[in-house]
Amino acid sequence: MSIYANLLSSAMVVSLVFALTSVLGVSGAALAMLLNAIAMVMFWNAALKRHTCGRFANAGASR
Repeated sequence: MSIYANLLSSAMVVSLVFALTSVLGVSGAALAMLLNAIAMVMFWNAALKRHTCGRFANAGASR
C-alpha cells in the first residue's frame, strides 16, 4: 500500500512540475525534467534498499 501511495504522491509532484513548466517555459521544463529524473532515481534507490513495506512507510513518514 505504501508503495502505491508513494507512486501517487510522485504523480502529483509530476503534475505540479508540468504546471510550473507551463508557466516558466522551456528552461523551466529542462530544469523540471532534471529534477524529476533525480527524484525518480532517489525513489527507486530507496525502494530497492528497503524491501519490506513497513520500513519503507516509516522512512517516508519520518521525513
